[in-house]
Amino acid sequence: MQNTLRSNHDLKPILIIFTLSILSSLLLSFYFNFFPPKNLEIGVPHGSNEVIERNFDGPLYVVVAKTLYDPSQLKEINFNSLRPIYFANHFPLYPVLIRLLSLITKNYFRSMILITWLISALFSIIFYLFLKKFNLSKNPLYLTLISLFIPPRWLALRTVGGTEPLFLLLLLLIFWFYLEKKYLISSLFGVLLVLTKPHGILIFPGLLVAILIRNRKTLFQNPKIVRKYGIYLLMPLGLLLLFVFYKYIFDDFLAYFHAGLSAISEFKLIPFASILDNLSIRNEGYFYFFAILLFGIYKLWKDYNKDIAIICLTFFLPHLFLQHADVHRYLIPIAPFALIIAYQDIYKHKLFKIFFLFYLIGVYIYTLNLLPQNMSHYWDYANLRILTTN
Repeated sequence: MQNTLRSNHDLKPILIIFTLSILSSLLLSFYFNFFPPKNLEIGVPHGSNEVIERNFDGPLYVVVAKTLYDPSQLKEINFNSLRPIYFANHFPLYPVLIRLLSLITKNYFRSMILITWLISALFSIIFYLFLKKFNLSKNPLYLTLISLFIPPRWLALRTVGGTEPLFLLLLLLIFWFYLEKKYLISSLFGVLLVLTKPHGILIFPGLLVAILIRNRKTLFQNPKIVRKYGIYLLMPLGLLLLFVFYKYIFDDFLAYFHAGLSAISEFKLIPFASILDNLSIRNEGYFYFFAILLFGIYKLWKDYNKDIAIICLTFFLPHLFLQHADVHRYLIPIAPFALIIAYQDIYKHKLFKIFFLFYLIGVYIYTLNLLPQNMSHYWDYANLRILTTN
């Protein structure tokens, strides 16, 4: 990675990617500053960045950053009247980063937004370098720039507080060092991934399957191969240590599963379970979304990289059985691979470039409508902001 970063030819593209990533989010912030949504509470003061700061799940991670899961502090804050154990759903890496940056900014919400924006920009920069390094695109800059807005939900997720940008960055680094055969470094990023979001552990079986297929003829004949790849056991070990920490904090080793919104509680035994969550004629969209992703994974396997395709597939399949109206957000981590790399032959056509200009308008209209509908209660937010501003 160091050799890739040292190339002077990459400095201009990196600057372009960083600037567009930040400005595209800043544009939303400016809009809500000058045109606050009508559903904000009347007669109370509102900050210029309030819509972005109040969006879920950002405030929940600020609560964890402030309290570090301390049950007594969680009860005192009483955010949204949630039980202290509920916050076991929100894994610690992102809140810890918020807390560390708040030592400089003196403001947890400001730290949350800065971390999200900077990590999102860093992800896009490394994605560009990843495409170049492993020859996955003939036009990596163009592909990276359109990836800032595909899928449509990504603009919102990389603008408000949340773990998705950090998750994508760590997953990309796992792939990078895995393909470079630096398995120890890859596995350490895997541990960080597991500590970012509960679904991170789904990458572990994907790595195992990819390793088994790659070494199916020699795996059990050569003990060195087992030792070489065994380092990835650090990923479930990291999750186990987190549960031990929960045992110490909440007196419940399985606090995550008892928090009320764990993935296990939303898991069903039939596929396309998300359709059951909100019965509507609009649920046809789930089928299109799943089909596009699945075909993208097939194209990854056929035309680009079989290992990445296998890992994306093993991450994708369990989500077919997840009953959740927002399953699109859970599948965002594989979008750069199954939607961007896999479909790049379509994106190079002139007709698509014309369409993309209209698509961008649609993305902003969608995002400007989405964010005001996904905010935490004002008084919970206002109280938390006071408590987390020095």
